[in-house]
Amino acid sequence: MLTIAANCVPAALHAREVVRTEQVHYSDLNLATPEGVAMLDRRLSRAVRKVCADNNFHSTWEDRGGTRCMQDAQREVRRQRDIAINLATNPVSQIAQASVVQ
Repeated sequence: MLTIAANCVPAALHAREVVRTEQVHYSDLNLATPEGVAMLDRRLSRAVRKVCADNNFHSTWEDRGGTRCMQDAQREVRRQRDIAINLATNPVSQIAQASVVQ
């Protein structure tokens, strides 16, 4: 499961940040296949839009906060996505992760 978190500053809150999160489940996907990765990417894109959506931005300046939210969330998603795919496709990574967890 991946968790996407993003700091969003809606116009109504001005100085207060709101941290929104969205969990993306992928245990039903085979990330060793292009189809599985494509489905994960769709789920992640949907989650990023949901986390950063409807921030009630009213001006160009305030909209920059929404853009920043999307950029930050996408950066975090890419990192987590790459780790998940690496673990699914690289048996050595799975062994290393199991060793660290134990």
